[in-house]
Amino acid sequence: MPLWLGLHKKRSSQGRHLAHNISSPTAIILLGCKQGGQPFLPTPSDYWLSLLYKRLIGPKVLAIHVAGLQRKPRPGRVIRDKLRIYAHCTSYHNHNYVRGSITLYIINLHRSRKKIKLAGTLRDKIVHQYLLQPYGKDGLHSKSVQLNGQPLAMVDDGTLPELKPRPLRAGRTLVIPPLTMSFYVVKNVNALACRYR
Repeated sequence: MPLWLGLHKKRSSQGRHLAHNISSPTAIILLGCKQGGQPFLPTPSDYWLSLLYKRLIGPKVLAIHVAGLQRKPRPGRVIRDKLRIYAHCTSYHNHNYVRGSITLYIINLHRSRKKIKLAGTLRDKIVHQYLLQPYGKDGLHSKSVQLNGQPLAMVDDGTLPELKPRPLRAGRTLVIPPLTMSFYVVKNVNALACRYR
C-alpha cells in the first residue's frame, strides 16, 4: 500500500540515519545522489515532514497507552498496525511552546479516517494540529503538500513559509484522514519528564 509520505523502499536504510541525525538540534541535512544520471532531489513531502519533525519533536520519548487498538488475529493471519502513534516532549528549541508540552505524531496507513480522543490530563488541553496531506488532484502522487489545508511553498529562495498550526479546542476528537501524517502539540500539559532537559 503506498503512503504519500516517507522514503522509497530502495532508500529505506537512509531513514535510519536521517532519523538519528534529525534529532540533533544542530543537524543540517543534505541529501543527494545519482540515479540514472539525474540528481536526486528529496520529495516535497519528505522536506516538509522533516522540517516539522525538527521544529516540534524533542529528544525525550514518552510512553503512551492506546485503548481500543488491540485486536486478536484470526488464525493464520498477521495483523499489521496501520495506525501508528508516537509521543515525545515538544522540542526545547521551539519558542512557541512552553516546556512541559508534548507532541504526538500520528501516521494513518488506513484507507479510512480514524478518530482519537485524548484522555486524562490531556483531555482538557488546547491542541495545535499540523496535518500534512497531498495537495492537488494527483493524490498520493502529488508533488505539492498542504499543511492544514493550505499549500506549502517557499516564500522566496531563502525564506520558509510560516508553518501555522490549527488550534483545536480542548476535548475535541482528533480526526486523522487516511494515508496521512500529522503532529499534535498538546499545550501546557506540564509533563514532568518534559520540563527539564
